Amino acid sequence: MPVNTTITLRKGTATQWNASNPVLALGEPGFDTTNGVLKIGDGVQTWNNLLALNNKGIKSTIYPTGIQSTFNVSGGYVPGSLDVFYNGTKLISDADYVATNGSSFTLTNPAVSGSVIEYLGLLSSVSYPQLSNTQFRTDTTLGWVASNPILTLGEAGYDTTAQSLKIGDGVTPWNSLQAVNSNYRSTKGVFNTTTSQIVFSIPGGYTSGAIDIYLNGVKLLDGVDYIATNGLTVSMTQPIPSGNVVEYRALASITGNAYTAATDQYSATISRDIIDVTTNNLSGINIAGGYDVGGIDIYQNGSKLVLNRDFTAVDGTSVNFNNPPPSGAVIEYVSFISGRARRSINTITSSVVAAATSQTDYIYVATASSLTVTMPSAIGNNNRYTIKNLSNGPLYVVPQAGQTIDNQAIISILNQYISIDLVSDNQNWIII
Repeated sequence: MPVNTTITLRKGTATQWNASNPVLALGEPGFDTTNGVLKIGDGVQTWNNLLALNNKGIKSTIYPTGIQSTFNVSGGYVPGSLDVFYNGTKLISDADYVATNGSSFTLTNPAVSGSVIEYLGLLSSVSYPQLSNTQFRTDTTLGWVASNPILTLGEAGYDTTAQSLKIGDGVTPWNSLQAVNSNYRSTKGVFNTTTSQIVFSIPGGYTSGAIDIYLNGVKLLDGVDYIATNGLTVSMTQPIPSGNVVEYRALASITGNAYTAATDQYSATISRDIIDVTTNNLSGINIAGGYDVGGIDIYQNGSKLVLNRDFTAVDGTSVNFNNPPPSGAVIEYVSFISGRARRSINTITSSVVAAATSQTDYIYVATASSLTVTMPSAIGNNNRYTIKNLSNGPLYVVPQAGQTIDNQAIISILNQYISIDLVSDNQNWIII
């Protein structure tokens, strides 16, 4: 059975960490109490050079209104992680732009008014306040798999066999939780061809279906321009002559003892697909498995489309085209899902049916009395719902027909400032 052990992490404020800048021992954790950031030592790198274990991806679009060379990156970025696009074409790091200071990047040739600049990278630090809970449960892999407990929200469990850390959400059993240190590392590299070349080896490998290839800044089509299936090499369908620049960006799964800091880390699930357009006036597409809003790229015939100018992606499940692609076009998307639930906060003044987008925690706050919140179907729903009454009158919560909430057909919240939290057992709703 799991053993409860109180583990005191090495901790300090952001100012203290930055001033002392120590080298953490291999596997030693350190916690920044100012920013809620957890880092794991590798015995070599100083604190300021270590990646936060809870880094996340960032992207943004900039529309210059005049001639501009330098652009600030909101929240900063991890040096070496930033990709920059100019009017949908990927620029080459160091040749077309410089991004080394973690806070801005500078174009070699200034952007002009009316152009579109996009960037994609890793945020330099991310708050994950639940990690301040230092009560760890520890067990072997066999022990965890056999007991398969549900960790409380923010509770940490450590697998001493696989050396993996999981953080509970109060709903998901152990075997279905994603390890905090079992995510994806993102690698990138450049090949300058000196002879005609077909096969390119990717250092560290890649996850099949999760690699993008660019030739002189133009994205190639997977399965058409290159083959990438073995996780180690990429084979071009046509030889690349001498004097060309081939770039790659790949995701590779990391598991087990993964505390050595990679150049890039995404705490995300990647999804991608290619769609052959067979009709004119295709207004939009659905994204299998959904996406984090702000975490999807769309390509048409290999050229990257510009968010909001060429397409909109706001609901986490679908994409709408501003200029519908014609029949015969090839649409490709690459999307990211953080692995942690999104949060949707809704103030209501009339009765509603609660939404049910996957991996979203919903909060409904009623400011008018005598409203009814109708829950979605409990079957297959893994979201968490918080219903709060801010009015002076009653608030009612009801399930779908044939389902219950704590074996009741209706729940009445009669008093102001009272709230309930609900999760599904896959058949009915339970108040927790």
